[in-house]
Amino acid sequence: MYTRQSPNLAYIERKMWQYSTTPRIGIVKQLLNKLLNELETVNENERVNLDENFNLYEQMKNFETDIIRQALFLTDNNQRAAAQMLGINYTTLNAKMKRFGIACKGEGGLALSKEV
Repeated sequence: MYTRQSPNLAYIERKMWQYSTTPRIGIVKQLLNKLLNELETVNENERVNLDENFNLYEQMKNFETDIIRQALFLTDNNQRAAAQMLGINYTTLNAKMKRFGIACKGEGGLALSKEV
């Protein structure tokens, strides 16, 4: 409502009301298209090439190794906390680290020991 004391306030209120009642379908469509495009690029980048050189065991080993390393990094190399984060027993984590050749050093960080 326009008043002599606050003409700007009335103008601002009217504009705010107009903006709040304007249909947002166009904006939602744009966001949805952008999201779909991003999703397609993610799917294309993460597809696995199933050729004759594909080895499921190696793929799973690499995946599990990456997850263990990430958990150790997030817990500052605390194996018990990492095991709890992963939802496995401490002894299971320790056995997997030995099997995959992941060595956990004190403050020096992670190191890769000899491959098994």
